[in-house]
Amino acid sequence: MAKTPKKTKKSILHELQSKITKECEPYSKKLEKEKNKIKQLKLIQKIIQIDFKLRLDAIKKLSNKEWDNFVEEMYEPLNKQSIALEVEADEIVFKRSKNPKEFKQYENQKKVLGQGLESVLDILNDSNLNTKQLRRYVELMIHNNMVNLITQSQNVVNFNAFHEAEKIVMRRMGFSYDWLIGLSLIQLHENLIKKKLDTYGEKIKGDESINVLMKKLSTRFKKDTKLDISVDLLMTNGIKKTRDVMSHEGYKYPISKSQLNKICNELLELERIIYPEESKNVKS
Repeated sequence: MAKTPKKTKKSILHELQSKITKECEPYSKKLEKEKNKIKQLKLIQKIIQIDFKLRLDAIKKLSNKEWDNFVEEMYEPLNKQSIALEVEADEIVFKRSKNPKEFKQYENQKKVLGQGLESVLDILNDSNLNTKQLRRYVELMIHNNMVNLITQSQNVVNFNAFHEAEKIVMRRMGFSYDWLIGLSLIQLHENLIKKKLDTYGEKIKGDESINVLMKKLSTRFKKDTKLDISVDLLMTNGIKKTRDVMSHEGYKYPISKSQLNKICNELLELERIIYPEESKNVKS
């Protein structure tokens, strides 16, 4: 006779999230239908309050063992995301590094930062805070969260125009903000060329193509520095391909993260070449 399979025990985090979802569901449904902005905000605030209260209630009832399991579950997706981001960042820095020594320095810096974080956590674990002291610590954490929230809000204000443009791109073309950044990088490339010509005192005509501008810069750069700089070096492969697409049929094609990183690396290299002295003091 086949054994009845054991029921998989739901995680504490899953049970809590299910409870929060159930309690917030009536307000979430109202929010989906509500058109009035003020009423929408009030519903959002109500959902936040319910969420916060249920989490506090759960914290009060959990045993020490349950709390440890809860924290482990809570951090699991963050740890996975952190590892994925670290891999992506490593790849970007590796491709941007001019030699193994530069990448090794980055790895050493990363190691020192990790050790610093571990030291702070060790200090906290060894502090043996009593209830009153723990409350003070929580108040400090709330203050830090408020600072972060204000910083995020300030960023929303600072980048409002970009966010609105991003919405237009998403609505009308179905592309992410990567498309906008790609467009900006292509424009930055042309303006780097023009700015260098301007520093040489060269006149720039409104109808001059990018090819004419690059040839002009190549000639003047050689005259000024005695160094050859080809047009191919002024417009490398990643920039050229993306510029060709964006100039004619940009509305048809998205831009990937890997394309952005390639263009960005090529722009940094271009800056290093045409501004050799200034670039010695520039940190990537």
